[in-house]
Amino acid sequence: MNRGLFGRLARRGLGTVALAMLVAPPAASQLPLPDSLGLDEAVTLALDSHRDAQLARLALRQARMERLESRLRLAPRLDLMVAAPTLLDSRNETWTTQGDSLRLVWVDWNQRRESGALRLGQDLPFGTRVDLDADLWHRRSETGSFKEEHGGAWSARVRQSLLPRQTLWGDMALGEREADQAELEALDQLAALRHRVAQAWLDQLLRQESLGLARQDLDLALASRQRAAARLAAGLIAESDYLKVELDELRLRTSFQSDSLQGRRSAQDLLRLLGVGSSESPLLAAELPPMGALPPLDSLKQRLLREHAGLSGQRLELWKARRVLRRQQVARLPEVELDAAWTWREEADEWRWKPDVPRLDRSLSLSLTWPLFAAGAPGRAVEVARMDLRRKDLQQQDLAEQLEARLEQLWLQAESQRMRQPLLERQLSLARQDAEISRQRFQAGQITSRELIDADRALSLLRLEELQARLDMLRTRLEIERLTGADRQLVRPWAEGR
Repeated sequence: MNRGLFGRLARRGLGTVALAMLVAPPAASQLPLPDSLGLDEAVTLALDSHRDAQLARLALRQARMERLESRLRLAPRLDLMVAAPTLLDSRNETWTTQGDSLRLVWVDWNQRRESGALRLGQDLPFGTRVDLDADLWHRRSETGSFKEEHGGAWSARVRQSLLPRQTLWGDMALGEREADQAELEALDQLAALRHRVAQAWLDQLLRQESLGLARQDLDLALASRQRAAARLAAGLIAESDYLKVELDELRLRTSFQSDSLQGRRSAQDLLRLLGVGSSESPLLAAELPPMGALPPLDSLKQRLLREHAGLSGQRLELWKARRVLRRQQVARLPEVELDAAWTWREEADEWRWKPDVPRLDRSLSLSLTWPLFAAGAPGRAVEVARMDLRRKDLQQQDLAEQLEARLEQLWLQAESQRMRQPLLERQLSLARQDAEISRQRFQAGQITSRELIDADRALSLLRLEELQARLDMLRTRLEIERLTGADRQLVRPWAEGR
């Protein structure tokens, strides 16, 4: 990076074109701007306040909550059911026989009953379901054959599917993969915002420096017109020569005014992208971030295939398609389920009219369900799943080939820009020497002011071309970072809330 060039530009007043701020966001998003707005400061402002950054952080939090929800499916579910005291409006009569007649002995009514249940259920991996139940009840009567009566039942049930179509383990694996992809997309959204801000900042920096060089050319043209006017008054040049100089100065002034308007509009777009509003006039810092060595192409390709968000989404869809195919293949087999249950019951009352005898019930069953005729639907479902799997596999291969071709193009472009940069620096050095010699010859009266202006313009054009080349190098690096997903690590602190 040629920092000396920017230092000389700043000393000569070429980096002092201000960004006009005419449109301010709501007061809640207004942030103070630094005196010199560099690329890192611009990215920081956007990632702190832009709406897309806030949406990405919310998406990241949602993805992590979904991951936790998927993992908590291994935790058992405990339900408590309690019934409030209930007044049973029923009549229960007790009769006895005396000879040939019947005699009413007891009548029960106005009974109160309370009950409760505690149930614990859990799905285990590989098609297992466990349920534990506890049911308790209590009943009292003020007028009847008993005072109080209570009882309970405790049961355990285990169900195992021998050929499960869908298991908790598979559902949890799907939830983990979907949460990983959602987190990756949220980070990718932040990285995309960073890329947009960097591109807008580079565009505005180029306009700012172009306006600075145009301002210098305009000042030289104005000085040349004043000298031409003095020489015309002294009768040293013809009026036609003076008109040429004046037309040249007017053309430069018109072009400068048009470029200034475009610069103000682009400045408004940049500040709107940053999500800030200020009445100040911040300057873009004419200082580019350092650019290290470009990694080898093979290393970049490996990172691309591993980290690209689009390819990651394609891999997830391919995994889902394989899962659907396995489920459809298992669906052609019979459903086999083993069910084992144990139940312990116990009842007692206060007057012991009913015997307190506990009872244990056990059961074991094996069920087999196999559709005998489905008009070929299971086979067609398997074939459709296979075609969907093949289609998604081809889509993933096609996307990977396109991305690799794009990466190769960017890498070759970056290498070409790197090799071209020393040549431009050499041309710029020669143009400076030529401009200095032209000034000395002009002071000695060996060349005209127009020739001096042409030499200064040539130097300004080479300065702008050299700056454009370095900005293009940085743009290419940003494109490679965006393509390979390397910029996601740079925005992770903002995703974590810093």
